[in-house]
Amino acid sequence: MSNIKNVQISICTYRRPELLKKLLISIFEAMKPSIFKLSILIVDNDIEESAKPVISEFNNDEININYLAESSRNISIVRNACLAMGLETSADFILFLDDDEFIGTSYFVELEKSYLKYKPDIIIGPVITVYYPNTPRWVLASKIFERARHITGKKLSTGNTGNAFVSIETIKKVGLFDPEYGRSGGEDSNYFYRCKAFNAKFIWCNEAEAFEYLAVERANLTYATLRARRGGQTYIKIRADDMSLGNKLTLVLVKLISGLIGVGLGYIISLLTNKYYGTPLLIRSIARLGQVEGLIGKAVYMYGE
Repeated sequence: MSNIKNVQISICTYRRPELLKKLLISIFEAMKPSIFKLSILIVDNDIEESAKPVISEFNNDEININYLAESSRNISIVRNACLAMGLETSADFILFLDDDEFIGTSYFVELEKSYLKYKPDIIIGPVITVYYPNTPRWVLASKIFERARHITGKKLSTGNTGNAFVSIETIKKVGLFDPEYGRSGGEDSNYFYRCKAFNAKFIWCNEAEAFEYLAVERANLTYATLRARRGGQTYIKIRADDMSLGNKLTLVLVKLISGLIGVGLGYIISLLTNKYYGTPLLIRSIARLGQVEGLIGKAVYMYGE
């Protein structure tokens, strides 16, 4: 029993009871690992506690479920409740999953394999976009909502909380999520950047697959550009303190020129092809301009409204 590792599955949720239920079903139906002892913590950010009735459907001695309500409209504070519980209960690892995801049947087994083989501090897995039937066809063709994948064991320098397995020892060193990113988002990018500063060992596990539904109301160019701007702003905000004035000026010049050219070309191609082509270039270029915005203090707020 000395090899058993306590893994707290941490799920932050906000008014997604049906999707949360699907995630919990996938957790309970997945093949169970050998050395990971699983528990679940659900932190409900809804003042009306809409997740509570869902949890009552999963009374099971196999995996214990804990529930917390956190009304603060700041995603960093909500995530910090997960860290606090993990520290309080002496978890060995915290596994972050999102409430609009579900996992594959072999998820825990594959995660365990990578842990035993590589002994990392952090494992990041893929989040695979799942589309609803009425999603516009250009969204599927352009793949602007899809993420890159890597071979298992590849060393990384960052990650996100959509599918992240983090050792409690790393958490003790790094501390809490920064509330300054709690309304803009990017709190996970900031957190993992700090993890890397503490020389945390990141690896990728390509077989530990999580699947995420793309809400139809988000399957549009407006949301994609907003997310790209926020991503660029956050990227540079995290790194700005480590940059010299000369590097900042160079970045502004390079990103401004390449961003404006890319936006122009991307928009024209997108317009001529009904968004089937050119859209990825447009989104990447908007992210570059977002970096310029970030350097001058602009921020898009995507949480807490």
